[in-house]
Amino acid sequence: MILSGQLTYIVLDTPHILESYRHAKEISFDHFIKLLMIFAGVSKPTRDHLCSTGDGPQNGAAMFRKVINTALFHGQGDNNVSLRYRTLLQDALQPRALLYRRPAITIPGRLSVSNWTMDLMTSMAFNSHLGKTFLDMHPECLDSFRIVAHDAWVLGFDWPINLVSKPHFHRDKIVHALSQYYELPQTQRADQIPFLGEIEGSLRSQGIQTPDIAALTFQMLLAIGGNPPRAAFWLLSHILYDKTLLDQLRAECATAFDKGANEQPDISVLLDQCPKLNAAFQETLRLYTGIISMKRLVNDTTIGGYHLQRGADVLIPYRFVHLNPELWGTDCKTFNCQRFLHNPSFATANFYRPFGGGSSYCSGRNIARQIVLSFVATVITRYNVEVVNGIESQPFPKSDEEAFTFGLLPPAVGQDIEIMVSRRE
Repeated sequence: MILSGQLTYIVLDTPHILESYRHAKEISFDHFIKLLMIFAGVSKPTRDHLCSTGDGPQNGAAMFRKVINTALFHGQGDNNVSLRYRTLLQDALQPRALLYRRPAITIPGRLSVSNWTMDLMTSMAFNSHLGKTFLDMHPECLDSFRIVAHDAWVLGFDWPINLVSKPHFHRDKIVHALSQYYELPQTQRADQIPFLGEIEGSLRSQGIQTPDIAALTFQMLLAIGGNPPRAAFWLLSHILYDKTLLDQLRAECATAFDKGANEQPDISVLLDQCPKLNAAFQETLRLYTGIISMKRLVNDTTIGGYHLQRGADVLIPYRFVHLNPELWGTDCKTFNCQRFLHNPSFATANFYRPFGGGSSYCSGRNIARQIVLSFVATVITRYNVEVVNGIESQPFPKSDEEAFTFGLLPPAVGQDIEIMVSRRE
């Protein structure tokens, strides 16, 4: 089919999707990397430079990904992204700290689940990477980030600016704020995560200017700051609407808080000894993943007996696979964490791809799981959380099925849950 004047192949069948992974030389991920840079506002000269130096050590895009991947998978000490994020998260979820968050929460108090998860977890993403200096200087960027996270996909299309001015304005606002941050002396941003300094130094050595360094940083923050809040929103929502599941998860997670409910949970226990919590997380990703893998053919190839032409785009909408009744059963559109609990192999099945696959396999998948499980386990262990006036008074929120996203579907406009939060005795 033709999309925006571009020949595009859409791959829907699971065997064909798996076959596409074996054609990495013919189906390139580099085009998608460039597209992400366009989303973030990286200038064309910098995009061309970062993606034009081959596979050697001078490949700026490869260096950028390598440093991030190393930090996400093997970061130690101050470079441990997950630990930094989870430590800040635990401090932010203390009752006294909630009074000073946005929105401020008096315990007991009422709040919106969507606002809570997005604002709190996004601020943790910024603070764990940039230190507290950035949001102290530019607290307004949290509101801008929420807008961009919902509509980022339009930034990649050459549409009249008057039709998509809102996401452009707020993206540029954040990138400008990040540029101001990078112009600060190192002493004023000493609490940023060290690998950002490594990336900045390498980019500056290649002649990359501050605005593009800021845009590349925004590109990274858009991934870690946009998807975990949505996962936390949907997972917590399903737990709140299922009292039995809530009670079971509280009992299961208790061993992770052996030092007390106000202490940081043992992440190894949450990951390895809480099967129902992990099954609920996996089911959340299955049901709400809207990720569309986008690649470009650099050579002619054949998949499933179909000839695919060089220069065309290849789209893989994993949501079609995740909602295939032949793979997941007739209740495939219903949340059922027993699905993964009774079939643990589903989590590694070739028809379960919440983080993509092949060259586009999300490098932040392990950290996303850790921070979402830590957030949800802490909330249900430390607090009583109830739907205001009961679940009968508030229908379960609907997702925005028409959203074009590279991660999880957001709730539709106006779809949220108002909850009452109080301390557990």
